[in-house]
Amino acid sequence: MASSYGNRRSIRLRGYDYTRVGAYFITILTHRRERSLCRITWDSERHAASQGYACVTLTSVGVIAQQCWDSIPEHFPHVSLGAFQIMPDHLHGIVIIDRPPPAPVKEEIRIGVHPDGRIMPTGRVPGSVGAIVSSYKSAVTKRVNESRRTPGAKVWHGNYYERIIRDDGEHERIARYIADNPIKWLADER
Repeated sequence: MASSYGNRRSIRLRGYDYTRVGAYFITILTHRRERSLCRITWDSERHAASQGYACVTLTSVGVIAQQCWDSIPEHFPHVSLGAFQIMPDHLHGIVIIDRPPPAPVKEEIRIGVHPDGRIMPTGRVPGSVGAIVSSYKSAVTKRVNESRRTPGAKVWHGNYYERIIRDDGEHERIARYIADNPIKWLADER
């Protein structure tokens, strides 16, 4: 499905209502997979041959990413958050839509502000997973660019990945995957 922004194809489930109550597994990549969010090392105090412990040290960009993630429910009161993990070049999180979002004010519907200041349609339904992720990415980008004095610089990959979590078992498996991701990263680095 092409958009007005070029030939970017939607990877969303066609016809699915992303404002539906439920849990969504989100993955967001940094621009050009830059390792700008954190550093992962072995936790030397707890590392043993039989066990692996990872120490995640956030960069200044990672701190902003964490703060903005934690504040999502302040901006979207119909949402709560599940497991979350920042990695060097991406992040994983679970967004839970607890109740349907409030009905949008007519002026809010599918209107956004382009980085160059133009007002244009976004194609995102207010309160949807797409609107939540877009708002999050915009907030992080704005704060990072203000702190670095790099207006207009990209922080994130243009898209994001989501998976609709279908049951409690899948939710538990995904939460475990998110929690184990730093150890997996270190094993893959070896």
